[in-house]
Amino acid sequence: MGTTEEAAMAMEETKTTGRKKGGLRTMPFIFANEVAEKLAVVGFQTNMLTYLTHQLHMPLAKAATTLTNFGGTSAATPLIGAFLADACIGRFWTITGASVVYQIGMALLTVSAALPQFRPPPCKPGGAATCQEAAQWQLAVLYVSLLLNAFGAGGYRPCVVAFGADQFDESRAAERARSWGFFNWYYFCNGASMLLAVTAVVWVQDNVGWGWGLGVPAACMGVSVAAFVAGYPMYRRLEPPGSPFTRLAQVVVAAFRKRRVPVPAEIDAGTLYENDEMDKPISLYGKLLHTDQLRCSASASLLSVLFFRCRGVAVNFLGLTFACASLCRAELHFLSFIAALMKFARRFNIVQRFGSSSLSMTDPCSISWDPATRSFFDRAAVVTDGDLITPADASSGKPSPSPVPNPWRLSTVHRVEELKSVIRMGPIWAAGILVITASSNQGTFSLQQASTMDRRLFPGLSSFQIPAGSMTVFALLAMLVMLFVYDRALVPLARRRTGLDRGISYLHRMGVGFAVSVLATLVAGFVERRRRDAAAAAGTTDAGTAPMSAYWLVPQYALHGIAEAFNSVGHLEFMYDQAPESMRSTATALFWLSISLGSYASTMLVGAVHRWSAGADGSNWLPDNINHGRLDYFYWVVTMLQVLNLVYYMICAKRFTFKPVQLHKKEDEEGSMSLVELQEKV
Repeated sequence: MGTTEEAAMAMEETKTTGRKKGGLRTMPFIFANEVAEKLAVVGFQTNMLTYLTHQLHMPLAKAATTLTNFGGTSAATPLIGAFLADACIGRFWTITGASVVYQIGMALLTVSAALPQFRPPPCKPGGAATCQEAAQWQLAVLYVSLLLNAFGAGGYRPCVVAFGADQFDESRAAERARSWGFFNWYYFCNGASMLLAVTAVVWVQDNVGWGWGLGVPAACMGVSVAAFVAGYPMYRRLEPPGSPFTRLAQVVVAAFRKRRVPVPAEIDAGTLYENDEMDKPISLYGKLLHTDQLRCSASASLLSVLFFRCRGVAVNFLGLTFACASLCRAELHFLSFIAALMKFARRFNIVQRFGSSSLSMTDPCSISWDPATRSFFDRAAVVTDGDLITPADASSGKPSPSPVPNPWRLSTVHRVEELKSVIRMGPIWAAGILVITASSNQGTFSLQQASTMDRRLFPGLSSFQIPAGSMTVFALLAMLVMLFVYDRALVPLARRRTGLDRGISYLHRMGVGFAVSVLATLVAGFVERRRRDAAAAAGTTDAGTAPMSAYWLVPQYALHGIAEAFNSVGHLEFMYDQAPESMRSTATALFWLSISLGSYASTMLVGAVHRWSAGADGSNWLPDNINHGRLDYFYWVVTMLQVLNLVYYMICAKRFTFKPVQLHKKEDEEGSMSLVELQEKV
């Protein structure tokens, strides 16, 4: 059943029964499922290293590698889940199936933790040498359960946000305004469940037992699956319209085939091919209108940049810059700059100084910049001979009066604009990676800082110490408080000034998050310098606790939490809103992918700093004992990178063009004109 047909049935049911599907009444089922999923995944991930080393007696390196591989697999599977949701079985069945798979993995992990047969015998007195590592079949049970959890998370994570937002009818202004509050409360529930996991669940694991510590989240997951399925009659369920990747490929292939077809210098949007009937399954709320962006042909783009050939290896030196400039509507300014640069290079013989055998340049000044060559993707919607096919009527054998396009030769304007929307989102999406790189240090270097500081709950009054790993509670608390204040106070206040239902646009929200993240790493550097000086003054550089309270770390943790409340929620809103309707699960998967890439980028940055800061005596900025290093320098390097990233983001956000959508007319609304929403203020 197509998306439009199901929507029509839902509308008919609303008229006859007086109740419509979706809306706020479905939120308890969706949020309950999200809370249980986060309890399960964070509850066992937070303390899993302890479980592998103390219960299964894994060597530390092997345990760390196992968790790294699990994290990498979990980061890749959301793309698979998003494809299944958008192309094959829809979001509801993807979430349901993934939750069941996740439940099986958690149950298997709980059984292996509760029954002694699945673990090696306890270590005998005499040290680690007397510990017997888990048998191969016991490790196989662990790996199977982790793999099931990875695939379950991959199907669940990219779909639950999009499915929740689907419950609000975007064609109605009142419901569209509620959807922006959904993102805030989704992230609030996400953070609250993580807070519960890193406190209560971890305490149960350490003090009661791993069977209960993993069994409680597994039981919650089972209840949430049942509750989610119970809400089936109330959900708005949108059937998948087919593979979005196939449609994007069809646009590229159609445009490439017509790269030599002569077209007018300025293509009239009215002459491009449109077929509302064919686009119905992928444009439930409205169709995308033609835009003039991304009008530089792929072949011209490749020829216009500088190619340096050093030792036979081609390096595209300015390719990324040109891509960003194209996306930011600065093609002509950039080409003018390159032309001036090449004239300067020829005038002073800079090319010859490098030697002609090792360096060659392609001069963009020598390329013919015919305006007609700039409309590359629009060529896919230009009708030429052979693009339209007239199929025969199966009943009569006569040709059908309505010709249909060959999708690999002709695309509609809506499908061309789908591709443009995806490309336009790229630079903004990429800007969010470095924020994750900065915040990922909370679980590594900030934890090391806390372990060398006075962690007494009430210094001078109590001997109880806060676990170093529990310092992340301050980041979660700051995020939760900011989300609540933002939704209850800042949004109504900003709405009076901006007139926007959501208070401020998601681009402004992301910008605030970037700026706060810069401040967080800057403050972290100064706190680290003070901690290091305090340790040196007290003579605790090699061993002992620095006479400095761990509460000095609260500002940097809190700032990271505030940054996440602004940036991550704004990033999620941006990906969902600006993605084509038919690719919203994929867009959410890209959001999770940016988090994964940010973590990997942090690992690469740490490795690079290790190499660059290495001294002749083997010292570096990030040794095992941070009292002998310069962690403050590392924090300030991250701060500098974030400042550059903020400037990059501001340029791209300033030049970003929102997708224009012509909303479809509702049957029960007066008038006959469709509403065109340019989305420059949403």
